[in-house]
Amino acid sequence: MNSNPGQVYPLRCFPGSRRVPAAVGWVERWLTQFSSAGLQLQGLQEEALSRLIPLLLCGEQSAQQVFHRQANSMRESARSELSAVLACIEVEESAHERALQALATRVVTPVDLHLRKRRAQRFYSSLARNASLAQHFARIEALDSGVCRIMHSLSRAHGSGDHPLYHLFDNIKSDEARHVGVSRRYASMLGISGADCERERAMIGGALVDFLRPEAAAFECLGVDADRLFRRLESGALA
Repeated sequence: MNSNPGQVYPLRCFPGSRRVPAAVGWVERWLTQFSSAGLQLQGLQEEALSRLIPLLLCGEQSAQQVFHRQANSMRESARSELSAVLACIEVEESAHERALQALATRVVTPVDLHLRKRRAQRFYSSLARNASLAQHFARIEALDSGVCRIMHSLSRAHGSGDHPLYHLFDNIKSDEARHVGVSRRYASMLGISGADCERERAMIGGALVDFLRPEAAAFECLGVDADRLFRRLESGALA
């Protein structure tokens, strides 16, 4: 088991596009809190959390790539305001990864870490498959909305603002809710129709549940009603 909260977790699903200075205020405060408070979990809960962390980390890394690429594209097309917004999201996703990396150093490493990494790579890479840029961002909107629901469930499972995991998941949820709005506006700007957005949400909701269903027991161990969470994800409703 790792024990140093400053240690980098040895997992990368996607190559970093560049080093992003992840100076997001709540992350700095949370890291300070976490270094003194620790996990406050029982053994089985810690193991359950260790199963979910690689899936979440890979998602943050995938998002960094997408928003970095599009921020550069907008900068080259003289859309400097939108470029700055997308670049800001990249920084926030990088900060989320930093917090999750710190969390990962305090839990056991799953014995099937490599398989989890590969499964996550396949899932996140599939988001852009056979999709126009507008469809891709509609899918990102749907995925981020699902992440909001997941983070909401995980934060509420840890009771109150006194628990470090409550703070972590609740703050990620708030950031991702903003990302949902940006991706929605960007997909609309690229010309996607409302009907197509609905189809993409339904598709991503189902795919996300298929991706997470093998982790139902881990969610339950952490106090999340997995069936209820999966039903909400499958509905495709926006966060």
